[in-house]
Amino acid sequence: MIRQIKVFDYPDEYMEINLNHIGRLIQPMYFVGGERHEAEYKKLLAELGGDDSYYRALAYILGFLGPKTYGSYMKYRYGGGKVSARSAWGKYSHGEQLLIKLAMELYESRQHGFNLVDAINVMDTDFFEVMLNGILIRRDLMK
Repeated sequence: MIRQIKVFDYPDEYMEINLNHIGRLIQPMYFVGGERHEAEYKKLLAELGGDDSYYRALAYILGFLGPKTYGSYMKYRYGGGKVSARSAWGKYSHGEQLLIKLAMELYESRQHGFNLVDAINVMDTDFFEVMLNGILIRRDLMK
């Protein structure tokens, strides 16, 4: 089935999508970090108070990294700026920093310095899978 949809960034333009093709792409959500990852994801999603793909992608990635990471993010984001992400940046590995930047970019739809080539070269298998899943979640292709 082919259908025209509005392109969100350009409301006067339309694009055609093949809904049959999109249906094949959608995957069930898989938690790389197992039960702990799933529990942290659900807890963070409840704290954030949203359930669209932006919130789910942020919660999925930060939930994988654990409560210390998303606790710092929540204080930085909603605590009046009293906790600087830069001041605590050194405690994270380069791979963790890349995932945090990606989570912020997927959630806020603006750049925070995520570098794909760097991620490909630095991330281990689990981090890389979390990165890909976060992107799929943000695109509403993983639920």
